Amino acid sequence: MSQDEEINRLRASARLHLSNLVTRFEDSLIDDTRFERLLDVLLDMIKQSEESLHALLHEISIEIINDCMTHIDDRVVSVALRFLGVLLSDSTAFETFAQRGIPLFFFDFVVENSLKDEKFIEREDSVKSAALDGLYKMIFSGNVEKGAGNLHFKQFYWIVNQRKDFLHLFFTFFKSFNSFLASSASILVGGLLEIASQDEEAFEALKKAGLRNELKECFNASDHSDDPIIPLIGMIVYLLRSEVVDIKFLSKLDLVHSLIPLF
Repeated sequence: MSQDEEINRLRASARLHLSNLVTRFEDSLIDDTRFERLLDVLLDMIKQSEESLHALLHEISIEIINDCMTHIDDRVVSVALRFLGVLLSDSTAFETFAQRGIPLFFFDFVVENSLKDEKFIEREDSVKSAALDGLYKMIFSGNVEKGAGNLHFKQFYWIVNQRKDFLHLFFTFFKSFNSFLASSASILVGGLLEIASQDEEAFEALKKAGLRNELKECFNASDHSDDPIIPLIGMIVYLLRSEVVDIKFLSKLDLVHSLIPLF
């Protein structure tokens, strides 16, 4: 097979899988695992080779993204957000999206009251969780459990520059009654702190966004409720597992010491 034929094959495959994401079937006819399997296929294309990644970037369009983000089925939206997060962790993809001016929708699903488009409103917590997961996948690629992976600084600063209250927004979900949503928020904040531990400018950006006040409010709220304590512990465990965060950084935030009185 010639190089041109291989490129055409990859583009056709990317076109097929992207079109399959925006299903038009009735919800009752769709297997819940269908979207997860499709997500696996799309993620494999990102990781497979530069050629397959370029094929995806060639075929993806604002129309496809809009169709996914405004889809009536929350499963479509959730998978699309997680797919976009992984895709945008790649520097080539991130620059391509920036040059095309393609809007990113992660914040649209966690700040519902700021939206003008009613199609975004009243989404399930699963979509909010997927949006937070997508943001995390933008800034970290690797094995979360082992704390080993790559940190993406350009994507970090994109998140920081989207909204002045971005950190407050994420910490708000620490108090969510939905454990998956709270966990997604704690991992995302952990990822932001992981990058901040390696870059003084990034750390200053988080401090400017009110990091210490947000942590203090979470600890104070824990005196009266158990809601934020589990996400806080999850965030600290995340940082302890990291290969790059050292104890000096944790001491700088006084995280472990602040937890002791809560037990």
